[in-house]
Amino acid sequence: MMPIRSASAALLALLLTMPASVPAAGAAGTAAEIRALTAVDAHALLAAGRGDALFLDVRDPVEIMFTGFAEMVDANIPLLTVDRDRLAPGGRNFAMVPNEDFDAAVLAALDAKGLGRDAQVLVMCRSGSRSAAAARRLTELGFTRVYNLSDGFEGAPGRGSGWKHSGLPWGHAFDPAKIWRGQE
Repeated sequence: MMPIRSASAALLALLLTMPASVPAAGAAGTAAEIRALTAVDAHALLAAGRGDALFLDVRDPVEIMFTGFAEMVDANIPLLTVDRDRLAPGGRNFAMVPNEDFDAAVLAALDAKGLGRDAQVLVMCRSGSRSAAAARRLTELGFTRVYNLSDGFEGAPGRGSGWKHSGLPWGHAFDPAKIWRGQE
């Protein structure tokens, strides 16, 4: 297992303080390293069914419980998890901490589908910023075909974008086998 470096953790903390409407492409370095897809384009790619893609939702499972889940997702592996013992700066939310099992869990999900690091990996969060950070992490691990869903699951507020607001298949019920429960 490769832990997320402290520089990556600092970048993740910075991303979480950005407004949700900031597109992932606005984060440093994402344009050159990560390919962006809209939720609609990602759905079309997955529906084509070539079988060489892994679709990850990197939100905390509690967030999924309240906002919904895309049925086509292969696995929920949060990049950050809620730390219920600490408050975030300002004291209005719980702190989010890097998931130290992220790297190993992604590799296990890839292996479970019989895929290698050259497979297409589509990464989604709520609005596209956490997934951009997760996509950068995957490129650091040697993944070569990483796609960030730039409008995420819910999209930017009031814009009707994102998986949920584009009319793509989703629901509040989810497959428990796909939801993160930590490494056992």
